[in-house]
Amino acid sequence: MFSRILVLTDFSNAARAAEASVRSNFPAACVRVLHVGLRRADTSDDVIVSPGDPASVALEQAGSGAYDLLVVGTSGKNALQRFLLGSVAERVVRESPVAVLTVHADHDPSRLFRRPLVATDFSAAAKRATELARQLPQAEVHLLHVVESGTLDTPLAFPAARRGASAAALGERDRLWAAEARERLDRLGGGTVAQGEPASQILEHAAQHDLIVMGTAGRRGLEGLLFGSVAQRVVREATVPVLTVRT
Repeated sequence: MFSRILVLTDFSNAARAAEASVRSNFPAACVRVLHVGLRRADTSDDVIVSPGDPASVALEQAGSGAYDLLVVGTSGKNALQRFLLGSVAERVVRESPVAVLTVHADHDPSRLFRRPLVATDFSAAAKRATELARQLPQAEVHLLHVVESGTLDTPLAFPAARRGASAAALGERDRLWAAEARERLDRLGGGTVAQGEPASQILEHAAQHDLIVMGTAGRRGLEGLLFGSVAQRVVREATVPVLTVRT
């Protein structure tokens, strides 16, 4: 699991919740705290203080090989917080070479990750996400695959629907997609096939779980639609922590 963890802090409630959560869930890990900016009078000597842009400094640290997990607190309750999330946490999630855990300010840091929800598209990144989730102590892992009705593209092996396809043709394609997904989930130990908009379904199902785990370099790539329309929204809106994993 994770043994070398870097927590990015701005001394907010979200950052404190993030640090407390990783210390609760990974008690054997070496946890370092990074603040980008000026050293405050009450800053502990254990906190790394560095000048520069928070996301850039965090990504530089992630690329150094010294850490296997970056942790960022999020809130996103007002326009300024959403802007800061967009410019720091979302960039870190998008570009980090190591896994990233985002923790909402309202998260109870004493709550252990016992019921992780893994959103899978059966990609290599999703496989890695599943492997990490299953390494969590005493975790009851649940897999979720979402059939996105009406979309032309699919993450599975059969051909995508053609532009201008009839509703009946799309419906048949969705039926085959769901059947194939169920077979794949069964081979992985079981899970749920849902239908709808992926981010909405992930957020809805997350209400029954204490962690969302996602791969962020899926079939369409981190810079493409997968991150823009799914992972980005999940990171921004989830009230439970989100662990994003790259291959």
